[in-house]
Amino acid sequence: SSMGAQTYTAGNSLNMQIPSNAPSQSSSSGRESMGILPSPRSLERNESEGDVYRISPATFAKFSSMFDHVDSNATGYVTGAQGRVVLSQSGLPNGDLRRIWDLADAGKDGMLDRHEYVACQFLIQHRLPGQDLPHS
Repeated sequence: SSMGAQTYTAGNSLNMQIPSNAPSQSSSSGRESMGILPSPRSLERNESEGDVYRISPATFAKFSSMFDHVDSNATGYVTGAQGRVVLSQSGLPNGDLRRIWDLADAGKDGMLDRHEYVACQFLIQHRLPGQDLPHS
């Protein structure tokens, strides 16, 4: 059977196609789950829909598991301080990392929920081989 997909927009126009069967958890604060982004190997660019990225459930699960490790206090969020440690391990320049954080932090609250964290990890994996980051 054909499953539909949700679309997630980070920032202004970074559109993500999320498998509708991907796990969707909301934090204890009740904040809405947002969306996710994949690693380059699971990335398919759909030019007819603009900057749309398709995410495999396996990719979501991998980055979601990383979120659980970083969110060691189970708050449902990764703080800027926690994120800085993880992002710096990528070896990307600080300018790229700031831009990735800003793109992923759709709530603009200085923290990443599970879906925003997955988006952040995707953008890091997308940028590492030298691919351009989305404009917004």
